[in-house]
Amino acid sequence: MKKNFSSIAEKHNLQVVDTTTGQALVGFDNMEQAEQLAHTYDLDTVLLKRRDGAQLWTEAGTYCSDKALDRREDYSDNDNCFILDSKEAAASYRDFMIDAATEEDDQSATDTQNNIEAINKTFDAISKAIDDDHFVVIADDPKDYEVIDIYSMMYHDNDVTAYAIALAEY
Repeated sequence: MKKNFSSIAEKHNLQVVDTTTGQALVGFDNMEQAEQLAHTYDLDTVLLKRRDGAQLWTEAGTYCSDKALDRREDYSDNDNCFILDSKEAAASYRDFMIDAATEEDDQSATDTQNNIEAINKTFDAISKAIDDDHFVVIADDPKDYEVIDIYSMMYHDNDVTAYAIALAEY
C-alpha cells in the first residue's frame, strides 16, 4: 500500500522530495530518527543523489550503515586542503608548520618565535575542535580553518552533487 509521504513529513517535520522512482522523505535530525521512522512506516533507508540543476533526486541504492554520511570522503580528493580528523594528525601538521617556520632564512629570530607561537596557538584551538563528531579542514593558511561535522544526514559536496539519506518505498 502506498504511503502518504505528505502526512508523514508533516507529522515529523520532514520534507518530501521527488525522486526518479517516486517520492522520499528527507530532513532527519540523525540516523536514529531515520531508522525509527523506517521501522514505524515500513520504509527503506536509501541514499539519494542530485546534481546541481536537476529537478529529481536519484536513488543510489539502499543505505545500510548505522551512521550518517561521512563528509571526510568529500575532502579526501582535494589536493588544496588538509584534513585533520585526529589529534595526532593535528600534532603532526603543527610540527610540519613549525619546521617550515624555523627554516625560513629571511626572518629574524623574533619573527620566527612569533610565528611558532601563532602556530601553537592556532593548533591548540584546532586540537580542541577535533573529536568523534568533528574534523578540521585547512586550505591555505592554518589560521583560516573550518570545523566540520563528520556525519551529516544531507550535504552538498565540493563539486556539483548533493547527497541525502532518505526514506522511500521500494
